[in-house]
Amino acid sequence: MSTQWRVGTGGPIGLDYNCIRDVAGFLEIKKKKLAEIFPDLQVLEGEALRVMAEERENSP
Repeated sequence: MSTQWRVGTGGPIGLDYNCIRDVAGFLEIKKKKLAEIFPDLQVLEGEALRVMAEERENSP
């Protein structure tokens, strides 16, 4: 999903959830397993957004 970010004028705003099923299918992740790991994906998304925001704030 690293290339599947939605981006606004201020930078990334979240993952493009429309792509998750396609990426999961490519990785042979079953629908049931995807449902189980989706909350973890959201945690990772939130943390990545926080880190990217910090990097924007600290860049010259």
